[in-house]
Amino acid sequence: MLQEVKDYTKCAIKNKFILSSYVGIGASLLSKYIEHKTGTKIIRMDDLLINSSVVILGTTQFGLETMHSYRRMREHIKKHGTIRKRFKEKFSPVYCTQTGIKMAAKEAGLENLI
Repeated sequence: MLQEVKDYTKCAIKNKFILSSYVGIGASLLSKYIEHKTGTKIIRMDDLLINSSVVILGTTQFGLETMHSYRRMREHIKKHGTIRKRFKEKFSPVYCTQTGIKMAAKEAGLENLI
């Protein structure tokens, strides 16, 4: 369980869409808190920020594809000691998937094979 949380956190930080969505939600909540405490209206970007962040997280399935591809590639490298071209070609060319693959390859020092 703890390893899954570590893997997800690592992947969420590397995936620019996921990281920016979490930062957007945090900024929106902070803005709402400041408005509530001070009674001062801050520029009405907080609703747009939280809505767009939630849409991005939903669309990308919270970055789970990044984590799944990272873990699959990490296991493949552990088992074979290299990245087999046929295995790599089975992955989707989508940004989230490729981010996970590149993370695993970089950790293993095999980024030149990607």
